[in-house]
Amino acid sequence: MSSGESTANISVLLVDDEEAIRELARVVLERAGLTVLDEAEDGVKALERYRAQHPPDVPLVVLLDNRMPGLSGLEVAAEMLNDFPTQIVVLFSAHLDPEIVAHAERLGIAACVPKLQVTKLPGILDELLAAS
Repeated sequence: MSSGESTANISVLLVDDEEAIRELARVVLERAGLTVLDEAEDGVKALERYRAQHPPDVPLVVLLDNRMPGLSGLEVAAEMLNDFPTQIVVLFSAHLDPEIVAHAERLGIAACVPKLQVTKLPGILDELLAAS
């Protein structure tokens, strides 16, 4: 991200099977000026909506839960990163044990963020993009 860009230029695909978590994350992100382009409630829909956005230009970030019906977040991330290796994917999960974090790192996931840190998401995404 160049110095002229801000969180307002960050577009997000938000994926979580819990509606309340999606709503909370959306509110936090939008209040910080980020744009939630779309949402999905499971891995299959996440891939459909991701591909409909015509990556790699948008979304800039995919915020992805891990434990979901159908495909897990790690499985979804593997497909996305296989197609678009530069896609910024953040695993946003309540279940981030060392094995999941190590798997995420091997896949090329940019960060693993516990759901308890939802209010820190805008800053985390800003930092990730500044470093890319």
